[in-house]
Amino acid sequence: MKELLFYAVNREYIKYLSMYDEHVSYNKDDIGHSRPYLGIVLEIKCYRYFVPLYSYKEHYEKYKNNPSFFFIYDRKRRPLAIIKFSAMIPIPMKMNVMNILNYSEQDKNYRNLISAEYRFVNSNKEEIYSDNLPDYIRKRGEQTRAEQVISYLREETGIRIVYPKEELMAYKDQYDLYWHYDTHWNYLGAYIGAKALLQELGIQVPQVEELTITPNDFSGYDLANMMNLRDYYKKNKPAEVSYDVTGYPTNNLAVIQAIDATELIYQSDSPDRRRLFLVRDSFAGGMAPVLASNFAYTYMPHWNGCFEQSMIDEQQPDIFVYEVVERRLDALLSFRLSE
Repeated sequence: MKELLFYAVNREYIKYLSMYDEHVSYNKDDIGHSRPYLGIVLEIKCYRYFVPLYSYKEHYEKYKNNPSFFFIYDRKRRPLAIIKFSAMIPIPMKMNVMNILNYSEQDKNYRNLISAEYRFVNSNKEEIYSDNLPDYIRKRGEQTRAEQVISYLREETGIRIVYPKEELMAYKDQYDLYWHYDTHWNYLGAYIGAKALLQELGIQVPQVEELTITPNDFSGYDLANMMNLRDYYKKNKPAEVSYDVTGYPTNNLAVIQAIDATELIYQSDSPDRRRLFLVRDSFAGGMAPVLASNFAYTYMPHWNGCFEQSMIDEQQPDIFVYEVVERRLDALLSFRLSE
């Protein structure tokens, strides 16, 4: 799933639409305020629509069960705003009538508000930390999108599947397993994921309780970077929650190459002399040292612009793994390996 960006619409375009539809809301700039007319943009088939955000007001409570109103909450479940689908307006594809919101131009209080709204709208950890979401968000079915795909593959194919949801759930209350200002799991979350994969491959590594887990504040800040707020978050927000994870056998792990955008290559003195080939995205970066410590040779090409099937013939691996996150499940529809 792509991140939803916040956009500001040109006030002249709002004025133009209001000439033909009295229900089009005026940009706040036109009534004496400096804040932009803010919202998200959706593409539906061949059309593009702007869906405005409105500051929360108490009388909106009566619309909680109305599908036209999407409520946005802060981390303490206090309402911040609504996204009002009944007020969305068309955005012509060939007209430059909106811009991605420039956060640095907003005053501090407003910047903090829209940052909180942005985090809520783009939360990508809803399965592991679903108890932190407001009660009005309901599951559409008993299985998530990923769980449906996994069930099908297990029932209809001979593909071995590793889905470490239960392993993560076991430690979610004891530790923060995902970064707060980044979409990825941190190194402890990645260790739990790597451990599940290794177990499927017949390799045992220490339990979480046997590790040395040292808190630190490292983060990739990719969510903050999307809003051009990395420096602001580092200076003004609570420190990130992450961990250094040690205490598992590294077997003289050596890094041959580590370029995240292309290839991660390792070798080790592991007693297991198999060769691992893992097609990956950025989530595998945290797992890489743990996995690679347990194989003689590990080759991890990035799926985007790097991996080619000819690499499998060149590397001659004993084990092939395809790692994918839920928001990119569509990639499975086009992934093929020919004989």
